[in-house]
Amino acid sequence: MSVDRHLIEVLGATGDLFSRKLLPAINALRAGQDAEVVVLGAATGEMTDDDFRGQARAALMDAGHGDDDAMHWCDDCLHYERVPRDAGYEGLADRIK
Repeated sequence: MSVDRHLIEVLGATGDLFSRKLLPAINALRAGQDAEVVVLGAATGEMTDDDFRGQARAALMDAGHGDDDAMHWCDDCLHYERVPRDAGYEGLADRIK
C-alpha cells in the first residue's frame, strides 16, 4: 500500500526543542520521502499559520537547512493551531480532519 501523505502533530511547536531539534530532523526526514509530510504545530500562544511558518523558516536557516526546497515546504506544509490552556483539543481535532 502506498502512502501519499504523512501528518506529524507537534504539541509545544513554538518551543526551543521544536525549532532547534525536531524541525530540522523532520525536514531531513521528509526530504528523503516520496510522500508529502505535513506538520501541524500546536501550542498555547497566539499565532497565525504565516507567523509559524516564518519562525520555522528562520529556524531551518539557522540549522543550515535554508535551501529553496525547505522554504517551499514551510510555505506549503506547515500549519499552526492554538490550543488554549483552559480548553480541550476539539479545535485541534477539527483541524486534523
